[in-house]
Amino acid sequence: MHRHAGSRSHAGAAALAGLLLAGAVVLVAADPSGAVEGPQPVVTGPEDQLLPSANADYLIWTASSEAFPDRFHAYGRPRGSNDVFRLDPPGTRGYAGGIDPGQNAAVYQQIEGQSSDLYRINLATRARNPLPAVVNSSRWEWGPRVSDAFYFFARDGGSMTRLFLYDRNTQMLEEIASYDITTFYASPGAVGERYATWTVCGPLTCRAFVRDTVTDETRKIRAPDGSARYAPVVDEAGQQVYVVRSGQACGASVRIVRVPLADLGATPVTIATLPSGIDVGFTLSLEDRLTQLDLWFSRYRCTPQQGDVYRLRDVETV
Repeated sequence: MHRHAGSRSHAGAAALAGLLLAGAVVLVAADPSGAVEGPQPVVTGPEDQLLPSANADYLIWTASSEAFPDRFHAYGRPRGSNDVFRLDPPGTRGYAGGIDPGQNAAVYQQIEGQSSDLYRINLATRARNPLPAVVNSSRWEWGPRVSDAFYFFARDGGSMTRLFLYDRNTQMLEEIASYDITTFYASPGAVGERYATWTVCGPLTCRAFVRDTVTDETRKIRAPDGSARYAPVVDEAGQQVYVVRSGQACGASVRIVRVPLADLGATPVTIATLPSGIDVGFTLSLEDRLTQLDLWFSRYRCTPQQGDVYRLRDVETV
């Protein structure tokens, strides 16, 4: 599992680490065509790449550098091009969040000094604006996700990580979950027009959750075999949930699987099986291409602690 470095959950991250450890960026400019058997590399290199999200026109992601492996920036580029640009401005650090549906705009985390806030950027003009004041507090906001209906994000403050939904229509902010940083690491997963998802890792394992914003019901994705579950994302049109299943060590028996939204305890359908020593970041994102559904993720090599951006095509047909 690849921790989201935009969090301030240092103690929780240490617990997670105990659980898990019992050149220039290469852009594959031409998107491969046609369905394939396995994951395809899209952004690779010695740097650490994570948090990819895409629409028909743009790809965004987060990356470090060889010179500063712990310093991350959010990046974007037009699809089919090597014209890479930064989402966060000079003098800041940043982490990609997600692309606004139907728009060439994205949300991202911007860190300046000891402050972390959430921004929206027009990917064509590069114009940036902070999210509403009720979203950006004096605390540490991170992990933004976006849909037509919601902004979904985490806020670290004191000893707690709190997860919030901001309704873009009513302009109301709702706290939907909170976790003690000293024990747990909680990371936003995805948000749609109805469902929000997240991962919580504790001293023993990781669990994935799905929140129904209509019924206000939160359900855990069951793991009868005791394996970890993380990085959930809901395909609302297909009524399916994609999630990562693994053993209790980094890169142990890692599979990307699918379960029906109506029955989160159903026997999972395996979408992809990763080699030993290879894991997945805490975020999966879906790209609805009208005629197919593609899944984006960070393919994480455990030993060098380095991830690349990969894509799985036509996941709904498996």
